Amino acid sequence: NVPAITADQITASLLAIPAFLPATFCTGYLAAWFTNLHSFRQRSLVERIFWSVPLSLAVSTIASVLIGKALSLTAVIVFFVVCAVGCIVTLCMEWLQLRRTGRMWTIGWRPLGGPALLLAIFWIAVTILSLVDFQSNHQLFMSLAIFDHAPRVNWTQSVLHTGVPPANSLYFYKHSAPMRYYYFWYVLCAAIAQIAHISVRAVLTASCVWAGFNVAALSGLYLKHFLAAGSRLRKQFLLCVSLLLVTGLDVCVNLGNLFFFHGPLPGYLNVWKAGQITSWFVSLLWDPHHVASLVCCMFAFLLAGMAGKEGEHGRIANVAMISLALASAFGLSIYVAFAFFLVMVVWALWQVVIERTFRPAVLLAAGGAGTVVLLLPFLWELTHTSSKMDEGSLFAFAVREMIPPGGLLASPLFQHIATGHPLAALNLAKLVLLAPGYAVELGFYFAVLLIYLVPAWRGSTKLTPAQRSLLVIATATIPLLSLVRSGVLETNDFGWRAALIPQFPLLLMAS
Repeated sequence: NVPAITADQITASLLAIPAFLPATFCTGYLAAWFTNLHSFRQRSLVERIFWSVPLSLAVSTIASVLIGKALSLTAVIVFFVVCAVGCIVTLCMEWLQLRRTGRMWTIGWRPLGGPALLLAIFWIAVTILSLVDFQSNHQLFMSLAIFDHAPRVNWTQSVLHTGVPPANSLYFYKHSAPMRYYYFWYVLCAAIAQIAHISVRAVLTASCVWAGFNVAALSGLYLKHFLAAGSRLRKQFLLCVSLLLVTGLDVCVNLGNLFFFHGPLPGYLNVWKAGQITSWFVSLLWDPHHVASLVCCMFAFLLAGMAGKEGEHGRIANVAMISLALASAFGLSIYVAFAFFLVMVVWALWQVVIERTFRPAVLLAAGGAGTVVLLLPFLWELTHTSSKMDEGSLFAFAVREMIPPGGLLASPLFQHIATGHPLAALNLAKLVLLAPGYAVELGFYFAVLLIYLVPAWRGSTKLTPAQRSLLVIATATIPLLSLVRSGVLETNDFGWRAALIPQFPLLLMAS
């Protein structure tokens, strides 16, 4: 009999989800509890969970890489097991103490109730069913995401076999070449696979589930502590999480092509692959490490924004956590972290010159300095590896192609320009098509951006400093996406991944 492959993959993926708890809850819980980060010990249990999830990602990622590099992957596993035991002991001691005093965790967020639980179950089901293979008799129908997941399974297996840094499993000549790709996500997944004795494929599927949980937890923290949702918090949070399913107008273009021009319906939702702005749904399923990098970056930004309310001890703890978050972000996705750095330079100038506020920018800069120290082993590895990259550079200046410019170049005006200056005509056509391209790719979120940008559309509503900060982040990223691209591959990987940065503020503002 042919084994029930689909059932096996679903079972393994479901088991891998709780296997992530030592790395996605326990480390962050302990770090926040011992530092009492933003009065963590006085928070409700629900809010503690929301704090622990993104903080765990920040702590676990860089810690697993540094421990694995200095010692071994076994030492990483010991670290996570100790954190899990310590977290359980801490929770039990607190529960016993509260029971003796007759109090419970009631300060802060009230329980989110059934809708949040249903959304979590829905997300787990959708993720697993989207990524597993479906078996029908002797036929196996694989998920389209296997194109991206297959090499990542390979790289994670390489961590299990060769340690940290992993050998590049795609290249071997006489001896293995070290991996130059950002591999922090694979170290984390390899440790979980070895702890739970679960297949790497199932662990990577579960990591997509946890990437979604991280975005949801970070959204809740922003709504409460950055945007001060107040009594609207529960409703806004549920709406914000639901909006993760909203994509651009690509679907409309694809359906129009199907019904009116009888073209094929692509398996990939983005109609223009060259300049796509990937939807949240696709990013979480295909590229969870890029989403994880965004979570770390925006978590560091949240800590910098809240640190002004803390005393000296609280500011030191904030700077330490910012350093850990940014260090993890760099190793999860260099593209997202580099774009975030450039956008933060613009935001810092805005804070100092326009808002006349210095402390958040200073704290973020201090955390960035700590990040450099934490990343020194990784940076040395990048600059001293034997596999040098001799052709081109990591980034290049180029006008982003959104809508294919062929039709516009065929017009009489552009044909006249192209006769003497073909490259100038091409770049001009791309520039002209940027605005409609962003309108289609962002869709609903483009309308949200315009509403916040045009005062007349907001009526008498004035933007708060927090809303202005999110608006600066969203708008400052667009020129960067439009004029800078990655120079390593033919595909504009930087443009795809850095587009996550404006998407998160727009998600919050949309809610």
